[in-house]
Amino acid sequence: MRAAPALSLLLSCASPRTAAPVPVPVPVPDLEPLSAPVPSPASPSSLFDAGTFDLTLRGKPFGHESFSIEAHGADANDDTASALAGYTLHSEVQLVFGSAMRLMDGVLATDRSWRPVSGRFRDVKDGGTISVLEGMPLVLRGTAPFAPPTERSASRAVELFLADHTMSHFAPLCAIDAPARRVAFPGMEVTVGADEPRPGGALARRRVDLGGTMRVHLACERGRLVGVEVPLVGLAAIRPGRAADVAALATPSAGKPPLATGLVEEARTVRVPAGRHGAPAELACALVRPAGDPRAPRPAVILLTGSGPQDRDGDTVGPGGVKPALLKVLANGLGEAGVISLRCDDRGTASSTGTYGEATLDTFIGDARAMLATLVRERQVDRARVVVVGHSEGAVVATHVAARERARVAAIALLAGPGRDIDVVLLEQIERTLDAAGLTREEVAKALAHHRAAFAAMRAGEPLPETAEGKEWVGGEPWIRSHLRRDTLATAAGLARVGVLVAQGEVDRQVTMADAQALVSAFRASGNPDVTLARYPSLDHNFARSATGAVADYVDEGRAIDPAFIDDVVAFVSRVRRR
Repeated sequence: MRAAPALSLLLSCASPRTAAPVPVPVPVPDLEPLSAPVPSPASPSSLFDAGTFDLTLRGKPFGHESFSIEAHGADANDDTASALAGYTLHSEVQLVFGSAMRLMDGVLATDRSWRPVSGRFRDVKDGGTISVLEGMPLVLRGTAPFAPPTERSASRAVELFLADHTMSHFAPLCAIDAPARRVAFPGMEVTVGADEPRPGGALARRRVDLGGTMRVHLACERGRLVGVEVPLVGLAAIRPGRAADVAALATPSAGKPPLATGLVEEARTVRVPAGRHGAPAELACALVRPAGDPRAPRPAVILLTGSGPQDRDGDTVGPGGVKPALLKVLANGLGEAGVISLRCDDRGTASSTGTYGEATLDTFIGDARAMLATLVRERQVDRARVVVVGHSEGAVVATHVAARERARVAAIALLAGPGRDIDVVLLEQIERTLDAAGLTREEVAKALAHHRAAFAAMRAGEPLPETAEGKEWVGGEPWIRSHLRRDTLATAAGLARVGVLVAQGEVDRQVTMADAQALVSAFRASGNPDVTLARYPSLDHNFARSATGAVADYVDEGRAIDPAFIDDVVAFVSRVRRR
């Protein structure tokens, strides 16, 4: 299921549909230098660090950041100086995305332990946003000509401040001893892992967990920040000339799993005609079948991706992102059991044509039906044993395809499929994200109320509210409206003669056991006798093992799809017969 927007809590480019900076005319005049937010100490100042970062997003240039850090009250190179009064961090960020540009700058004052004291930050969005951090406890107040004022209070004592898109604010986490725990404004738990040094050098990696919602990799050298990588969104900020050094810190990726021995993978093209719910597209696909006699009738499946643009394996495309290769692993397991599978790149993604950003649930249903039509034309497919397998949003698609293609679909396998309305699922994700960020309960309640108002407007076909929360859904509302128009549980209740597998990881934080149980109840209410619920106590949304199911874990090296889960899906598909 598509994750809720990042809500501009830390790295606002993490929102899947609002990653581009706010467009402004270019060139943009330089911002006048900001003055320090507090009077400079009378004691001497010295330069602790200064430099620039080259920014990239999914491997493409994204701008740059310049910064300087002054130490007050002692020699900045004396790490043991007890007389140190504090630090002042100056930053200027320029984000470039095509012909759009966004400028931000800021001054942050901290005490000798890097705890934030005050700050002043500017952003060209909304006509020029000014944010001021001050008070005890700390309060961040924002004003802008074209947006309502904002205010966010620290929910407890904080030891770190991370402004949107400002990578130099991670510098304190290289300067402190590790491993360590810190609390970032407004109250988020930050865990800093121990140094993972590069052999023969002073450069080391530190893994940083931001409230379980984001994993950040820092490259540190002698207490200074050399690079920042945010794998989940494919964002990197690295000092010029140091990209190779930072890359050497990473564990080499295993890449996509190879095709299993004894299988053949053949290219297929699925042509989707223009229709009421979408423009035409050509989907680039792979048909996997056992080697040998291609005429032998075999059970067959189509494998449907989850939400967000993914390739045929269920992976995000390009550097960064989430790459479990779930559908490739399933294709291998099914193929070894004699099952044919067809999986495709999403429209507008990887090698498929079309535009992903314009697609709605109805578009994806049309694409899946075209995949199904292509699959059943294969001469080795046993047309009485065709199954639709969908992960996350793909499970919603699978249910509606089965309802429209009753003569072709013998069974469906719903893997981490939502069983509640999309606004309920997304509001739950948002609340969990806000709680992890450390907002006060009053602020969480207010934000949720604004999001509910945005969903109510989309459900009623009305314009989005002019709130910060309403603006977060700009560009995504056609997709959400398409989900709100369809009642998946009512559709499920009408499928009495289709075999059903509902598979759910119990630590999944995006789609939960409540969704799985709602789906099972709906199918059984139809009188369907063939409904199986498979639950996995330690698996997450991608059916990999996880202690907590945190989204941050998705990018950890060495994760693998659970073999027992694959065996269960294979066993279900292998026994399917049309009733």
